[in-house]
Amino acid sequence: GPERDLGKAATNYLSGFIKPGDELILVTEKDPDSFGRWIATVYYKGLNLNDDLVEKGHAVYKQY
Repeated sequence: GPERDLGKAATNYLSGFIKPGDELILVTEKDPDSFGRWIATVYYKGLNLNDDLVEKGHAVYKQY
């Protein structure tokens, strides 16, 4: 469906410059959210991937 296609587009975008074995930095919140999920900001070579994906139209901000 549409969400699967959007997910593939985001994956293809990131795969264009992040390669297997590249280092990513994850900065998590202090504790998991109420559903037990870890919320994190992901960085690649100093680039905030969370913000980049939103700016490129591959993600939206959500408040948990």
